[in-house]
Amino acid sequence: MTAKNFLRRGISTALLISIPSFYFLHTPETSRYLNTETFAPYEITDTEAVTPSTFKITVSSKYPQRGIHLPRDLYHIQIKHPLIQVQRPYTPISSDDACTLTFLVKKYRDGEVSGYIHSLFPGSEIQLRGPIIDYSIPSHVKQITFIAGGTGITPALQLSRSRPDLSIYIIHAHSSRDFHLTKVPPNVEYTEISNRLVLKGDLDGRKGTVLVCGPDGFIQYIAGSKNLDGSQGFIAGLLGDLGESNVWKL
Repeated sequence: MTAKNFLRRGISTALLISIPSFYFLHTPETSRYLNTETFAPYEITDTEAVTPSTFKITVSSKYPQRGIHLPRDLYHIQIKHPLIQVQRPYTPISSDDACTLTFLVKKYRDGEVSGYIHSLFPGSEIQLRGPIIDYSIPSHVKQITFIAGGTGITPALQLSRSRPDLSIYIIHAHSSRDFHLTKVPPNVEYTEISNRLVLKGDLDGRKGTVLVCGPDGFIQYIAGSKNLDGSQGFIAGLLGDLGESNVWKL
């Protein structure tokens, strides 16, 4: 072998070794830690059936989150189905920091991501991205009315824990088979409406800013549809009929 060929082979070998090493050493840190740009790996540590179609999952980060603090405003986390690259938003209902998060997940018949999550078990890896702000509560707001349909109650649960300084009134419409609250924090007043439509009279006790969350049909019935681009749209439905203007659709 000539000196020239030996040198060429040595350079090629060095490149083959150095490229993986460079990739390993310079892999973006954000791929390990919860952030809004890339998905981070978490591990399911607990699952608990709540109803036949709904259960709670608790996930923990595979890496210390180094003091990452979650917002006090309403936010969601994106969870990804790794095989079909589809992601859906889920609202954590219990979290003090980014290391451990708890979600309430309802399985829908055609739900690609909810079905995937329901198939997992403790020890399974799950990919998360966020937090992504849904609504920033103005500093002057002290009272919130939350009108929720089914598992649309999850943002209300999140807010009741992250903002104990707020007075929160929850009106929760659900079927008898849906998740419902059995106890509430001290700062929450809770009214449930089971197996019937919400009526105008049910909304008489509303106070402060009104937040509406649930399936699209529920939001439309209570406050009118959002626009196709996701913006708020006109206030219609029951709240529109009642002349309510201080409304936010989640």
